[in-house]
Amino acid sequence: MDQHRSTSQVPSRVASCRIREKTTGGLKQKQHRAATARYLSQDRERKRSEKPGKEMVSRPKRKGKGVGYARGRNDSNNSELDEAEWIRTRFNELSLIEERRLAAVCHGQLYQKRMKRAFDQKVRPRSYQTGDLVLKRILPPGTDNRGKWTPNYEGPYVVKKVFSGGALMLTTMDGEDFPSPVNSDVVKKYFA
Repeated sequence: MDQHRSTSQVPSRVASCRIREKTTGGLKQKQHRAATARYLSQDRERKRSEKPGKEMVSRPKRKGKGVGYARGRNDSNNSELDEAEWIRTRFNELSLIEERRLAAVCHGQLYQKRMKRAFDQKVRPRSYQTGDLVLKRILPPGTDNRGKWTPNYEGPYVVKKVFSGGALMLTTMDGEDFPSPVNSDVVKKYFA
């Protein structure tokens, strides 16, 4: 009847039992105990610790809490030499700090140059001249309620003036000027 129990129930005794030996009057008797969850977890820990490379590593014990280790006695000549040597090493360390700071600044500048070069390689040069027809990107996108059918560009507009650095002054086809210049990366040429 016990063989037909469901697997979700835990039997009172498990087939694998732990054996403890008792010595009574020179004879060894074997006593069986149930392998409950407590004993199984201890058995797992024991097996885990027996594996090679799984030794427990403990922290080294501190000799005194908050108290430094006692140093040996120094002679007066020895302490002067130690102090002079300490001053010399401290001065060398401080001079190395300045070197490291300069190296970090130099590294930052080189990094910025590399980033600028990588960015400039991907920028497509666009040249516009006075009188060119252009389309201007609608910013911010999605202000219209037509969803994905909303137009991305408006225009055409006429380039009135080209500034250095890529800024453009635009006018409508009727001759009305824009109040502020537009960057050249938000416009594209219109071929009519």
